[in-house]
Amino acid sequence: MSWLLLIAALCLASEDNDEALVARHAASAAQAMQTGDYITAEKHHRIVVRLRPALAEAQFKLGLSLFLQTKYEEAIGAFREALKMKPDLVNAFLFAGISLFNLN
Repeated sequence: MSWLLLIAALCLASEDNDEALVARHAASAAQAMQTGDYITAEKHHRIVVRLRPALAEAQFKLGLSLFLQTKYEEAIGAFREALKMKPDLVNAFLFAGISLFNLN
């Protein structure tokens, strides 16, 4: 019985550490975006997406950091992924459209 409690406690601690890691990378990405360091923001957004692949907003923010680096094709991919998860994410439509326009 004590082994089950230990395993449960370790799982909970792991989830807390995972949430803290996501929060740290999201905060670092936001700070990098504010200072115009889009390369660093992209790096942190990619980590958040890897840790939370079903989070549409994370995909959108990755797309935005790519868009601001003029990596339009990659940005479109991120915006499309965000829209698959959350079709009413209007800003993803907007920036995907601008990215497509910029490619032509």
